[in-house]
Amino acid sequence: MSADDLDEFWVHTITVETFLGEGGNGPAYADPVDVPCFIDGGVKVTRTATGEQLVVNAPVYAPLKHAATLAAESRVTVRGRTARILAATVYDSGDLDLPDHVQVTLT
Repeated sequence: MSADDLDEFWVHTITVETFLGEGGNGPAYADPVDVPCFIDGGVKVTRTATGEQLVVNAPVYAPLKHAATLAAESRVTVRGRTARILAATVYDSGDLDLPDHVQVTLT
């Protein structure tokens, strides 16, 4: 199964400003780019690795080719709301030929 097999599921779009790191003036971000995706609606409460409790949006799934764009701490505009990426998980099946994609969790 190729990444193209999931094309019919990328019915939504998010705008991503990839986090580049901290600069002299605070966080630095790349220019915004639109990323096709599937937004799995809903909200849940989760804890970060440091124990901080956060209310997060349910996962957003995107094509694997956008993995580098979807870095943690990046800014995302989804359905008119600005959020940040808490975590991005890459699902790359290699030779298994399964549907490869990226799952991101947003604040």
